[in-house]
Amino acid sequence: MLASGLLQPVNRVNRPVNRVNRPVNQVNRPMNQVNRPVNRVNRPVNQVNRPVNQVNWPVNRPVNQVNRLVNRVNRPVNQVNRPVNRVNRPVNRVNRPVNRPVNQVNRPVNQVNRPVNRVNRPVNRVNRPVNQVNRPVNQVNRPVNRVNRPVNQVNRPVNRVNRPVNRVNRPVNQVNRPVNQVNRPVNRVNRPVNQVNRPVIQVNRPVNQVNRPVNRVNRVNRPVKL
Repeated sequence: MLASGLLQPVNRVNRPVNRVNRPVNQVNRPMNQVNRPVNRVNRPVNQVNRPVNQVNWPVNRPVNQVNRLVNRVNRPVNQVNRPVNRVNRPVNRVNRPVNRPVNQVNRPVNQVNRPVNRVNRPVNRVNRPVNQVNRPVNQVNRPVNRVNRPVNQVNRPVNRVNRPVNRVNRPVNQVNRPVNQVNRPVNRVNRPVNQVNRPVIQVNRPVNQVNRPVNRVNRVNRPVKL
């Protein structure tokens, strides 16, 4: 009698909870009947897994904590991506039949490229630090390259015309190389002399232009030596 008297307030609290749970329990009844044999099969598996889980728990704990933090960070990104993904779904459905033949064509190309990519991996690893060093240089060169683009487009036809001329001049240049190497020290010596002579040459230029026709006439009228 004492026990029933103590349980009365507990039962009063539980009555409305049980009323709410009744329809849920009725829905779950067939599911529970399906799960009973599955649970019987899983019982020995769970008993085997218990000691394994107890061993793995301290190992997996820091991993799980890291994953929790990652998931928290990713939550706002995922929330932003949700509407984008909704928009992209119908686009992806439309693109699927178009992409299938393209993917089928690309499969043999990708298979051919696989060994090439394997060879290139160590090369790319070696080039990584070089590329990191070159990055600021490339950023500086970008505006220069943009300015040079129209100049290069103008020079393309000129370069095409010059190609055969350059081929002809190649052996001449090879012959001239040792001569130029010999002349280099002479040119260095003559550089200050040339710098001094430049203003004199500029002053004499108009005089020479005036004298040119006179010199031509004098050449014609020169007496013939017997």
